[in-house]
Amino acid sequence: MQDGKLNTEQRKALVQIVNDNYKRKIDNQRSIYNDSVASLTKEVKDELGITAIDEQLKECRQKINDLESEKERLGISKYNDQFLPGSKTKSLVDEGLIAEKQKITDIEREMDKIITAVWTANEISEIKSLIDKVLK
Repeated sequence: MQDGKLNTEQRKALVQIVNDNYKRKIDNQRSIYNDSVASLTKEVKDELGITAIDEQLKECRQKINDLESEKERLGISKYNDQFLPGSKTKSLVDEGLIAEKQKITDIEREMDKIITAVWTANEISEIKSLIDKVLK
């Protein structure tokens, strides 16, 4: 500075001091702001019961995971409710359905028998009773 006048280098130095000082103040205030956001958000969530809801949701998700695991352990897929191959559940269901499945096979055999009789009969009287039985 000569005669109270600032030269370019002095101006640059002073601007740098101002910038550095305000940068520190701004950074400090941002940090305070971010802490305030976190603190106030927690207070509001607690006050409105959102924190409790979040905890309940977390517990429910864990319970869902536990139940899905138990379901798979028992032999049912958690994705599509299908039996898992080789599971005890599949075996028990299959065993319970043997009689019903046999009924399907018996009906199919009876149908084949009647169709064969229709093709091998020479007269309607030979198959009339079979046809009457089908139509009942």
